Amino acid sequence: MQQTDADFYGSATQYQKIIWQLKNLEETTHTIRVEWAGAKNSASTGYRINLDALDVGGILIAGAPDHVTRYEQSYPDLYYRGSWSTTTAATYSGSSLASTVQSGAAVYSNPAGTQIDVIASTGPDKGIMKVSLESTPPLYVDLYSAAATDQAKVLSIKGLEDTTHTLVISSTGSKGTTSTGTGITLDAVDVAGWPVPDTWEPHTTADDTSSAWRPANAVVTLSATDVGSFVAATRYKIGSGSTMPYLVPFTVSAEGTTDVVYSSTDGAGNNETSHTATYKIDKSAPGTSDDARVRGCTLRCACT
Repeated sequence: MQQTDADFYGSATQYQKIIWQLKNLEETTHTIRVEWAGAKNSASTGYRINLDALDVGGILIAGAPDHVTRYEQSYPDLYYRGSWSTTTAATYSGSSLASTVQSGAAVYSNPAGTQIDVIASTGPDKGIMKVSLESTPPLYVDLYSAAATDQAKVLSIKGLEDTTHTLVISSTGSKGTTSTGTGITLDAVDVAGWPVPDTWEPHTTADDTSSAWRPANAVVTLSATDVGSFVAATRYKIGSGSTMPYLVPFTVSAEGTTDVVYSSTDGAGNNETSHTATYKIDKSAPGTSDDARVRGCTLRCACT
């Protein structure tokens, strides 16, 4: 691997300056890594570097770096579901870590790269962590240790395809026989790449959206899915009524035509564009009438 230092010092400020150049490369895929060296020219008054552009005689292909980068548990592209608390201490990575004792509480992330390491604190009161990656079978990590240990690499997944993955770290609510507790922790995630932000909105569907007239109430079930994190909330509105949180199937009972508007929000705060389903209800039985004239009537009776 060829390594070259580039000096950004100049006696006067210049813009769009070629700071480094390499020509006559073999026509194949190459890897370039620009890294701050923490050094400076003796005449310079600072250490700052910058990048304005890359000129390439070809195309630029994104790829995972050959080293891991640490993303603290507070990184904005880690999405928390359930009840988590933050604890601070100098021994934690970044001086803080997240923990939970709630079964099913989870952290969602979309790391792009070839390696993922999970950093956590272990101890005599820690439980079992579940780690899911795409559709592969989940991995279970026991965070128990006889002595408390901070910044422990509890799991390392290597040799991944260089693409975006779906990572879910959750609490099982269970523990080993020696542990005195079921809680888990998350201190950081090391990635040979980077976490991709969740910019995808969730998708919600209704189970019965037939436009035909129906003779009875409509019971509506909403189902929501999300790519990138999780469905945080689903809501609906019947006709001109108030917007309600969706918890269980609901009934549309008014006769006539009624619109139901529904949508969801995911764990990253992405709001779905609202959908509308129209329900037509006619519960009145059909009737018949006869408007023919009565031409005559004979009344018979017995008189005493």
